[in-house]
Amino acid sequence: MPHKMFTLNLKLMLKQREFFFALLVSLLIFLIPTIIEIIKLYGQDTATLASAWCYFGVVNAIANSLLANFVQLYFIFFFPFVASIAFSSCAFDEKKAGVNKFIIQRSGRKNYYISQALVTFMGGFSIVFISSMLSELAMMIAIPLNSNKITPYYPLEPDLLFRNVNFFETLCYNYPYFYYFIYNIIAGIFGGLIGLLSYSISLHLKVNRFLIITIPGIAYLVAGLIFNTFGLHAMSPEFLVVPPTNTEGIKLEYILIFGCGLILTNFLAVWSKIHLTKDEL
Repeated sequence: MPHKMFTLNLKLMLKQREFFFALLVSLLIFLIPTIIEIIKLYGQDTATLASAWCYFGVVNAIANSLLANFVQLYFIFFFPFVASIAFSSCAFDEKKAGVNKFIIQRSGRKNYYISQALVTFMGGFSIVFISSMLSELAMMIAIPLNSNKITPYYPLEPDLLFRNVNFFETLCYNYPYFYYFIYNIIAGIFGGLIGLLSYSISLHLKVNRFLIITIPGIAYLVAGLIFNTFGLHAMSPEFLVVPPTNTEGIKLEYILIFGCGLILTNFLAVWSKIHLTKDEL
């Protein structure tokens, strides 16, 4: 039954327009500027180009980079909302349609809520991960993977892309492609957790569908505004989900605190709905 409920919810998510709308928005934000950047670089002598990873949008270190600007805007404004759109309103929709009681009776509370939570997480994760990965793969196909030119600014500022890397240094210096792959996973995990936070809200608060999707995003924006206003940029959420190459002072502890806070909040919300709340039957 757990496997069947998971499969059922996965198929349901893949049939929803909201999931494909969120995925389309993410793909457009990443891929359109990626294609434009590749066209701009087309025809240049490969000896003048740095390695492909230097042009990834998350680096945001190349002057007048359209991709970098779009990716920055994505993680500041769009990221928490598209992650929540994917499937976070599933419990709300089924309760409103009046089918949740029937499904819970057949599957059990635990299977019902855990399967929905897992698929919601997967939806938020995949939207962010797929978009960023396709953008980087396009760069890797169009631009040489290795170059004697260490950075786009070499030899004037050879360490510009590394000066704020305070952890995972070995990966960043020696295996940059694996480093950015790891960060795609990190961004995807946060996307999944934020989408799951919307789902958690729907389990306990009597709000409408719009608020279910937008409350985590609004909290994300407000937190970023507060931290940035007080000069605490290294703790701002939008800088914790991308590689710390441009923001000084980011520590692994900040990322872990942010992630563990979301995990704990979502776990308690789903656990309490399964074991403490008895309002459906």
